[in-house]
Amino acid sequence: MPLMRRTPKFLLALLALTALGTGTALAADLDSAPRKADVGDLVFAHAKEVKHGRYGLFLVLDARPTTNGACVRRLGERHESENGNVSFAARVPKHLVCWENNSVKLGTIRTRPGKYHLVVAVPAGPAGYDVRFSFVRHKLTIVRSGDAE
Repeated sequence: MPLMRRTPKFLLALLALTALGTGTALAADLDSAPRKADVGDLVFAHAKEVKHGRYGLFLVLDARPTTNGACVRRLGERHESENGNVSFAARVPKHLVCWENNSVKLGTIRTRPGKYHLVVAVPAGPAGYDVRFSFVRHKLTIVRSGDAE
């Protein structure tokens, strides 16, 4: 009987520690990012309340080429977060690279008008992110020239 009384307390403590560990990643926020842009436009992104790490800014196509695939492109260099903040300024690229399972290159596609996300994360491979750090994303619509805000 004493074992059964300790088990719920242990599970409750484990659940609380897990919630505290993911709380920082979930509290992170991306502001100062545009909602619309055209290929070649300069986009700014400022992430706040992120864990300490070397972050990158990525453009990710919402539509997937395969079930386990993703079309992404890192925009610019990685930046070290300072006091929970990290900022980026980069141009929207002409092409994205598609990957299967973060290891097999499927090819390159043009950046066309449609739905994308700007992602601030610590990279783990060409199309993956390190889960030990904050992950922040922001919707971005790629539009034709003249339609961007």
